[in-house]
Amino acid sequence: MKKVVQICTPSKWERTSPKSSPRKPAYITETKLNRDDLKPGQKAALVIRLYYEELAKEAKANSMANLRQYTELPDLANRSISRDTANELAKKAGIGRSSMTYLIAVYRNRHDLFERVFNGEISINKAYTQMKADDSCTRRNRE
Repeated sequence: MKKVVQICTPSKWERTSPKSSPRKPAYITETKLNRDDLKPGQKAALVIRLYYEELAKEAKANSMANLRQYTELPDLANRSISRDTANELAKKAGIGRSSMTYLIAVYRNRHDLFERVFNGEISINKAYTQMKADDSCTRRNRE
């Protein structure tokens, strides 16, 4: 009997067989999400990376299909994410929607803190709090 797994696409989670799937990295990421030794922040970071990777592939494919091969790809990290998408990503990672929203904000604004969450060095909340603290210090220094 074939094992069926879920993989992430920008619009939905689709079911596919790992052997027939051309998306081996997505299958590997799905396998890693089920590991017990990963912290919730690390699982969420994997989900976010996969989500933005799929968005980038889709944008590049659309660009090629429209024969605009030499145009720049949009900055996908700054594209707004709907509440439903954040909720879906949060469910996949096994965390709350607000934590997922915090981590997406960190991903968009502070890649260094996102990498620390990805590596398991700090929690999502600590990264978000640090980002906000640094942002408020920067604002105070400007005034």
